[in-house]
Amino acid sequence: MFSDFQCSFCREATNYLEANVLRMYAREVRFVYRQLPLRGHDWASTAARVGVCVNLQKSESFWKYHQFVFENQARLTLASFSDEVTKFVSSLPDVNSAQLYSCLGSASSDIPLLEDRNLASALGVEATPVFFVNGKRVVGFARPEELKDAIETAVRQTADVSLNK
Repeated sequence: MFSDFQCSFCREATNYLEANVLRMYAREVRFVYRQLPLRGHDWASTAARVGVCVNLQKSESFWKYHQFVFENQARLTLASFSDEVTKFVSSLPDVNSAQLYSCLGSASSDIPLLEDRNLASALGVEATPVFFVNGKRVVGFARPEELKDAIETAVRQTADVSLNK
């Protein structure tokens, strides 16, 4: 999934995936989150950089951060983002604040974002959310059933291949 922390459709898609797909197909589905902060979203790039730095310390903490940002997306602003996120991230037991700020001050947080942006460019992804299900591109989130159908089809095809071996 290519996503932007400030994209409301990305928030809806993430909630839908967690509630309707990832739990149901926990063994069959591998979920890969790619960050693609979009121009015009004033705090999305900062949110993505913080996400990278949190993830470098502990991937489980990244998912807590991810959930926090999406749950609070509607009330976060460029002015409030730093204080809100600092308070939340400091509550995560597996995240060292000094390491986090060191990461944010270095180019190490830019590298994964640049890699995600280059991959998005190579795949022709210019907006969010965009999903790839076994190579099949699913754009947007106007029809959640389209994404679920693509995943269920891929799961069935994988099961059929396994049975025929």
